[in-house]
Amino acid sequence: MSIRFLSSLTLCTLASAGMLLLPGEALAQTSSSLQVCAKRNVRGFKRFSTVASEIMSDCQVDSLKDDERTDCAVDDDVLDDLDNAADKLRREVKKCDDDALRALCPHSSRDDSELKETVLLDANGTASRLRALDADIYATEFSGCPRPVGEISNEAEDCADRISRLVEDGLDELQKCLYKCELNGLRKSSADDCLLPNGDPFDNKVLECIDRVYDDLDDDLPNRCDGATLTELGCPLDTSSVSGLRDELLERMFEEARKMSDGIFNSSCSSSGGNSEDGGETDPIPATLYPSDTPVEVDCGQTLDAAFFGADDEIRFNADVDCGPAGKDSTALIISASDVTVGGRGDWDITGPSRSGNRTGTGLVVAPGATNVTIKGFRAIQRYAVGIGDSGDNTGLRIENLSVRRNKTAGIATSSPDVLIDDVRADRNGVGFDLSGDGTTLSNSSAVRSTPLPALGIRLTGTDGDGSGEIVRVTACDIEGNEIGIVVAVGPHLLEDNDVRLNNTHGIHVVSDGSKLETNSVKRNLGSGIVVEGDGNNVTANSSDENLLHGFVVTGTGNDINNNGAGSLTDLGNLQHGYVLAGFDNTVENNDAEANLGSGFVVDEDTFNFKSNSSNDNVGIGFEINAPGNNLDTNVAADNGGAEFSIVPDNVNDQGNRINGHTFSFTAAGGVFE
Repeated sequence: MSIRFLSSLTLCTLASAGMLLLPGEALAQTSSSLQVCAKRNVRGFKRFSTVASEIMSDCQVDSLKDDERTDCAVDDDVLDDLDNAADKLRREVKKCDDDALRALCPHSSRDDSELKETVLLDANGTASRLRALDADIYATEFSGCPRPVGEISNEAEDCADRISRLVEDGLDELQKCLYKCELNGLRKSSADDCLLPNGDPFDNKVLECIDRVYDDLDDDLPNRCDGATLTELGCPLDTSSVSGLRDELLERMFEEARKMSDGIFNSSCSSSGGNSEDGGETDPIPATLYPSDTPVEVDCGQTLDAAFFGADDEIRFNADVDCGPAGKDSTALIISASDVTVGGRGDWDITGPSRSGNRTGTGLVVAPGATNVTIKGFRAIQRYAVGIGDSGDNTGLRIENLSVRRNKTAGIATSSPDVLIDDVRADRNGVGFDLSGDGTTLSNSSAVRSTPLPALGIRLTGTDGDGSGEIVRVTACDIEGNEIGIVVAVGPHLLEDNDVRLNNTHGIHVVSDGSKLETNSVKRNLGSGIVVEGDGNNVTANSSDENLLHGFVVTGTGNDINNNGAGSLTDLGNLQHGYVLAGFDNTVENNDAEANLGSGFVVDEDTFNFKSNSSNDNVGIGFEINAPGNNLDTNVAADNGGAEFSIVPDNVNDQGNRINGHTFSFTAAGGVFE
């Protein structure tokens, strides 16, 4: 997601839809000396970046006002002033406790002198990046828009001055918000994650801060700049419009603030807050074996095999399983015994690394050959690449009464046959449930706020090995706030009785063939409700209401679309059309379209059968038949804002079609019927 799209309107829209991401977990609590050192770095970098930005932009703007241009990148006064500013940063950081400074390792520097050199002289250091930003605003030559030669107009001077001030203020504000969020993470073991793994903003306060900076740019730039002055200045950041410059400035400022913040708090050489790349020791976890009631201790990464269980068949943990310090590629537990239960008593978490970059392993893994394993009762399995994973041959795996969250790739990813997943909450995983095992059932569960991308609530793939026509059954689940709610990528599968709402794009997206969608409620998604690209799917008795685009979109062939509803006067219609039918030879029967802001039905290809559908109270046309070759039989339209029927030539009247209670006929010539 690009920062430039996080305008005030966008943020308000997401907030009203309940889709702004909520606070989550962050870095572990650290020592007070480390917190003090982090604050010193924040003060030093904030002061340095403000002063450096002012030094560089003043040079550039003053140069524009002279007959001859100054090369600010090598100007002696600029270099001296930057060195003084960097020396003040060094003196601030030098006050850190030595151990704390080495543990924080800001910008990959172990001491204050190394930090000054990195910031001032490194090709990718802070000074170099700020210099590049100012050059792209005031000096870099872009194709088709030459930089000015000689003095510029007073209007262009005013525009350049205003850009300079807005950059200084905006960079200061963005740093302040990011630093505050990261410092909060150092103080608390459960605080907001400030950024997503791809660098996009995540914390609500950071998002609000971006919105404020956007508003400042949007309010102030037009007062001094317009297309003419920007073109005279040589198209700052390769833009010649005020809106384009606003977006580019916000993008570049946030990127710079993010890099400065990331350099302080997430350096690759940091050993603070469980961020060591090399991993570390973890504490043994107390647990009890049943039915013998035998106390045991378990280590992170341990394999729970038949010898471990002995005559027992259940282990219940008595404390959190904190495997975060183990670092990259770590696994909390490997279950290799069959016919056993692993439980968390409903009170305990299994936790991986705090740092997102270290989340490359799996929380709980069922080893090859282990069957009839039950995993249940954990408050959260979190901060891994995959929360719970299997080996593909773990028949009879049961996962129930737990949550998986903040796992980068997937909350639960299984490919074994006959898996049962019940009463599981997947929250903020890359994919909530990634399922492909034949005979798998997912029931009474939820997939919400998935992130990072692909940010899918549920993804279904696999092979129908037994020929039943159903690989995975998804029933009675809540799917909310994901990029796409459910993606049926490879089929066939069964989706029934699910609530799919408030997803960023489509509610349900069927790419594969032969799946069944029955009695699902799909509402208030920011794309279309149900999109069917595959062939031979059966879509029956679903409701699709209040979506930002269409209720149903069908582009595949040979699908059966029947007894569905797109909008109603009670559950309001979709913001565009009820049904868009753009595939060949589909059967469309007994569907209702009501109160949609576009047309009820838009038919762009010939269907196999178009029968007994109703279209009422839509703002647009009732039935918009835009392609030849359709047989229209007993369809009913009433009280639509446009025509009741609009029919192109070469469609067939199979009789019984009605307008506002009266039967009407049409010929091969088609026509518009009110």
